[in-house]
Amino acid sequence: MFACASYELTDDFEENISAEIRQNMRRLRSHASIALWCGNNEMETQYETLAWQKSKKQTYDYIHLYEYIIPKIVKEEDPEKFYWPSSPSSGGNYENSNAENVGDTHYWGVWHGSEPFTAYRSHHYRFLSEFGFQSFPALQTVKRFTEDGDRNIFSRVMEMHQRNTAANGKILNYISQTYLYPKNFDELLYCSQLLQADA
Repeated sequence: MFACASYELTDDFEENISAEIRQNMRRLRSHASIALWCGNNEMETQYETLAWQKSKKQTYDYIHLYEYIIPKIVKEEDPEKFYWPSSPSSGGNYENSNAENVGDTHYWGVWHGSEPFTAYRSHHYRFLSEFGFQSFPALQTVKRFTEDGDRNIFSRVMEMHQRNTAANGKILNYISQTYLYPKNFDELLYCSQLLQADA
């Protein structure tokens, strides 16, 4: 429910989010795929690296929400499941939140850093909880939102369906490093999916 933002707690907001957390836990807790509950995504790292301007109030609110309120609710609503304050995290308190040997890690050096796929081999993570590489969808999906003239990865329609700046070119660059250049649009889409599997 919480990701990549700093939240200022007020009494009303705390009451509101506590109710929302309970509602979502009750709705989801019986799903077999829920292995643990996580407080937030990438916020501990942001605090640790000073990417956010921190005040004592922000720090207090963060610790109060993710290390007191949510764990208390988890204990009450789903006591058999483990709670983890943030992802990535070494367990809280802003210390080495993205360390390879403690807690969980996010690694985006390949996709966002344009590193080679072999870069994954130079890391030995305890638990790599987030990484990724994009591909294009199947032609059958692309046909649903394009006309014949739009079926070029740099067409306005294809670029508008891409929410990561310059990503279509990035996929093409990785394809050119890995495979022979595809003969047509359909093969290009498929090749990007093979590339995603390789990554």
